[in-house]
Amino acid sequence: MGTAMIKRNTLNLLLDVALAMAMLGLLGTGLVMRFVLPAGSGRHRLLWNQGRHDWGDIHYWLVIFFLVVLLAHLALHWQWACITVARLFRRGSGATPRLNALARNLIGVAVLLAITGLSYGFVHLANRQVTAVQPAAGTQLQADTHEPGQGSHLRIGRHRNRPSP
Repeated sequence: MGTAMIKRNTLNLLLDVALAMAMLGLLGTGLVMRFVLPAGSGRHRLLWNQGRHDWGDIHYWLVIFFLVVLLAHLALHWQWACITVARLFRRGSGATPRLNALARNLIGVAVLLAITGLSYGFVHLANRQVTAVQPAAGTQLQADTHEPGQGSHLRIGRHRNRPSP
């Protein structure tokens, strides 16, 4: 029992440190994108050879890492979370809801699926609502491509020494 508790506590500490590091990374990349490389800086400004979009990619992958570690942390504390939520509901009403472990786990999976579905639905809806931007007079809309697999970004700007289509 003592050995298992040390391993669980060590795992909990490692997860907490990973969450704190991810949060600091998210804070740092968010501050860089907001204040150091603000919107519109594009390829004109680099920080440590990384542009604003590169920092956005780092920020995105830090979010994914944070969510994975958060799910592991929640799994480690799942029984405590269920008991705490049950106590909150018990105070509000006179009934004492009792759920077995299978029911608690099914509810947890249902909540995770609902959150995933809502997240996917939001991204899908946002993707359908995207509108094209018309360039101002005297400018061209040009695809700014990166390496294969990196996607492309649209850039609006004045391009000298290029014939108009």
